[in-house]
Amino acid sequence: MFYSFMKKSIIFGSILVAALSLASCENSKNGGNLTINAKVVNGALYNDFVDEVRAVGTVRTTWYNITIATGTYKNGGFKLKLTDEIDERLYNNYFDFSVLPSGLTVTNTAIKSVWVDYFEAYRKNVYAGSLYHNDGLYTSPHIKSNRIPPGITTTSVSYLYVDADVKCTGSYIDEKYGVPLSTKVDMDLKKGWNTVYLIKEEASETLTTKKPDVELKWWYRGGMAI
Repeated sequence: MFYSFMKKSIIFGSILVAALSLASCENSKNGGNLTINAKVVNGALYNDFVDEVRAVGTVRTTWYNITIATGTYKNGGFKLKLTDEIDERLYNNYFDFSVLPSGLTVTNTAIKSVWVDYFEAYRKNVYAGSLYHNDGLYTSPHIKSNRIPPGITTTSVSYLYVDADVKCTGSYIDEKYGVPLSTKVDMDLKKGWNTVYLIKEEASETLTTKKPDVELKWWYRGGMAI
């Protein structure tokens, strides 16, 4: 699978306990700063439990977490802005465009990139859970060993920063888990922040910057989930 050529990711394995459906306004184009402006359906129920949302990246050499951006959670929603103020320790924390599997091509192998590992919820500076952005059929794009049931398609959303325009395209077959998995990559990344979609099916997956025609939601997982 596509994630197998990235540096190791955190595996999220707990059961999904609550869904927060939202209308989210983001940049209509990739590149530059990206603002996530979310209004959560029934989100007011969490106003007393969450007051801040943090976009977090992990330094792969030390496994040290660094906050990329913060936003205030209030009135049943949150607003968070991803900017080009990047801690260099996070460069290539998932993607290393100089090391790609056979079948993928990239227009610039010297690109530096930063991947948002997760969005964390806090209350008075105390961790209160996590938020995930997907279609609700699957919890996290980072789980590598899952198999999607036949006839099911899932879509997850992630956010990727690059320090210059770059295109990465192609496809390859991965048999790491004993079953052939066809992976297609079609990313047209602009300098700055980009929204990336991971579309999974039983024996294939696609990583693309083209928004699919599917309803996407933010999911909250934590002790105060309803």
